[in-house]
Amino acid sequence: YSDPLTGLPNRLLLMDRLSQAIRSLNRESPGIALLFVDLDHFKPINDNFGHHVGDLVLRETSARLQSCVRESDTIARLGGDEFIVLLMGVENPLSALGIGEKIRETLNAPFRLESISPLMLSASIGMTFCQTHAIDAENLIRQADFAMYRAKAQGRNTVVSYTTAQDLR
Repeated sequence: YSDPLTGLPNRLLLMDRLSQAIRSLNRESPGIALLFVDLDHFKPINDNFGHHVGDLVLRETSARLQSCVRESDTIARLGGDEFIVLLMGVENPLSALGIGEKIRETLNAPFRLESISPLMLSASIGMTFCQTHAIDAENLIRQADFAMYRAKAQGRNTVVSYTTAQDLR
């Protein structure tokens, strides 16, 4: 249930927690938000500095993500340089976008690793917000993933919120 490199939950544990969170939603409860975080231009780090340095970046990314959220939230590593942040008890989409911006800014700080010059990274982040149990976990992840690709298309290093209008394109 955990990623061996970062110690974060893996996709299987994320899907379980996300499914439970969706089932617990009702009219009186606040919503949940899903942030799909993808590091921009991560492949050149592995290519230029080796996988050992890439692993250090992923571990540091994990720690930085954890510093941006509450203990009740879930951060999972899907694989490669893709992470999902499940935010619980979110009152409105703007709150989740604020957390997304906090994550983006945190990941923009230089990565100071071993004996190499500080590495500068950024992240493309897609966000979706949910207040109803009328959607399943896979579709919620798909929405956040779609918004993340929109963030990449808009020049990277940004947070984009999913809208149903995006499905029409």
